[in-house]
Formats: sequence, structure tokens, C-alpha cells
Amino acid sequence: MKDVVLNEVKKELNWKERIIVKIFKRTIIKIYGIAGKNVFNSIFYS
Repeated sequence: MKDVVLNEVKKELNWKERIIVKIFKRTIIKIYGIAGKNVFNSIFYS
């Protein structure tokens, strides 16, 4: 799943932004996971 998320993010980036994504990919994955949990919780527990 991590590779899918990173590939989707990279599709819309220019070369400078892709370098940043490669450097901070663990942080991006964590943010994506936290955001996903928040959306899931807001949908099912609101």
C-alpha cells in the first residue's frame, strides 16, 4: 500500500518535489495514515 500511495503522490509532482518526497517518504506515509484514520472515524463514528 505504501508504494501505491507514493506513486499516486508522485504522479502530480515536478522533479524538485519528487526529490523531497523521496527524502521524506516515511513522514508522508504517516500523515496519509493519520488522515485516513481521521476520515474513517469521522464517517463511521459521527
